[in-house]
Amino acid sequence: MFDPLFNTSGMTDKELQQKILEMSERISRARAGGISDDIIQRMYMVMQACDDEVIQRSAAKEYDKLEDEDKCIFDTEQYLKSEEDKQKKHESPRKQIYKSGW
Repeated sequence: MFDPLFNTSGMTDKELQQKILEMSERISRARAGGISDDIIQRMYMVMQACDDEVIQRSAAKEYDKLEDEDKCIFDTEQYLKSEEDKQKKHESPRKQIYKSGW
């Protein structure tokens, strides 16, 4: 879920984890106290925004790590627009299935 009033991009990883724990505790106390479901849903939105930011950051770190270690990540744009196409008279039919016109 997206909360337009809560910006997580300026928070550090540690702050995000602390906010997730804090919101989890608040939700538990709110449920026990009989607080309105609308307010609890709003708390879930904040917690989910933090969780999404953590997942996005970890995925970006993992991608950078894989990109540095392994050159086996398939780059479709580079494959389709490679210079070797200009040197060949006939293109492999397997490559044509990736072309946007096919």
